[in-house]
Amino acid sequence: MKSKLIAALAAAGWPLAVRLSWRFKMTRTRIAAATAVAFALSIAQASADTISSTFDMGPESWSALDQQTGDYTASWQSTGGNPGGFLQGTENIARGGTGYFIAPGKFLGNLSAYAGGTLTYDLKVIDGSDYFSDVDVIISNGATSVSWTSNINPVGHGWVTFQVQLDQANFGSNLASILSNVTEFQIRGEFINGPEAEGLDNVLLSTPAVVPGPIAGAGLPGLILAAGGLLALARRRRRKIA
Repeated sequence: MKSKLIAALAAAGWPLAVRLSWRFKMTRTRIAAATAVAFALSIAQASADTISSTFDMGPESWSALDQQTGDYTASWQSTGGNPGGFLQGTENIARGGTGYFIAPGKFLGNLSAYAGGTLTYDLKVIDGSDYFSDVDVIISNGATSVSWTSNINPVGHGWVTFQVQLDQANFGSNLASILSNVTEFQIRGEFINGPEAEGLDNVLLSTPAVVPGPIAGAGLPGLILAAGGLLALARRRRRKIA
């Protein structure tokens, strides 16, 4: 169809420059289309399933508790998060022990698909300054548990992002068996000796990114080949017209 149109333009006496300009515009259109397709495919190549809580609309069934003393409680705050709402943990009278934020049902059950994935969350010490170190994340199956300790001191640093990969290097050799039947998922709330308040926000549990097999023409190599082929074709056609 395009070759017939070019022939018609030539028969009608259209200048060579106009015909070449038309071909060049068609070539640019093809390259732009190839670029768009390759870009879309490259984005689709990496994906992951997630479980998340942002606390923007409420506490999302999270709670908080110091299981030794019962003196750590949770309340939802509609503003002041990172950004939006957040979950606040509070201890008014220090009695020892360590309080934890306790995840709701969507973070429980068979989480085997998340082995090798990532846990990320934001935490802020709102009140208190006398920091102490303890375990940051505890994952249990009812019979046993695994844990991770970051040794990060968030006091005085505003919202601090904690991130850990769910693998044996961080949680130990029992991680896989526990992830198959998680009954309790806890994130440390207490960091202070004495009365205190902490905030939790943007909890995100992600599976490992899945990268599918090569797709013909996808990514930068495919884009380069497609663009190179179109440009070569355009040059050959220009020579023939000339």
